[in-house]
Amino acid sequence: MRICIAYQCLNNRKIEEYAKSLALGLEMQSNAVVELIDIANDSDKKLTGFKYILFGSDKKSFFGSKLDERYVTFLKNCGHISGKHSFVFTSKGFNAYKFLSIFMTELEKEGVFIKNSAVLSSAVEAKIVASKLHIK
Repeated sequence: MRICIAYQCLNNRKIEEYAKSLALGLEMQSNAVVELIDIANDSDKKLTGFKYILFGSDKKSFFGSKLDERYVTFLKNCGHISGKHSFVFTSKGFNAYKFLSIFMTELEKEGVFIKNSAVLSSAVEAKIVASKLHIK
């Protein structure tokens, strides 16, 4: 099974660290091929061939709760993702749950089926969460 982790780091490298830990947890759980996609570098990557997709991003600013426009553009141009099962994550912080809700709304506009979501506070937590995900 092909699994993708599409993430974007705006303020710090926590999201990238969490994405790598999620990949380790998924590889421990199953013999899946996990591919990491950094939106900043691979914005033209297509997600059509993946069965399960993990989406991650952090907020643009401390008080803001909007998703970065580059991520929204990526979602519109990343191929056929309607009906794909997914997991959504962000880093812990002020208004993290509000941001996660807005993030999930944007994904649902594209037709993504969100199975689970999390606000992560450490790489160890990310690895544990990934090892407990139900991926079919």
